[in-house]
Amino acid sequence: MNLKNFKQTMIKKAIKKNGIWENFGQKEIRQLKDKYHYNNYANQWNPEEYKIKLAIQELDDWASHFDLSQLDNRKEGELQ
Repeated sequence: MNLKNFKQTMIKKAIKKNGIWENFGQKEIRQLKDKYHYNNYANQWNPEEYKIKLAIQELDDWASHFDLSQLDNRKEGELQ
């Protein structure tokens, strides 16, 4: 899994398991943090680390706020 396909992977898991579960996506977020050497204190002085930090935080927020209504009446490819 990587930053680009995280959302699609999690959507497929939600569809396959017929729903979401507590801590949805948290295991995968931890894996991404390990893979990309996430630095919680990264700032604009190190642009590459900061970009990774922001991307992972955005994915974490997405997973935290994802709900089943986003799956209703939509195809997998339409979800952002």
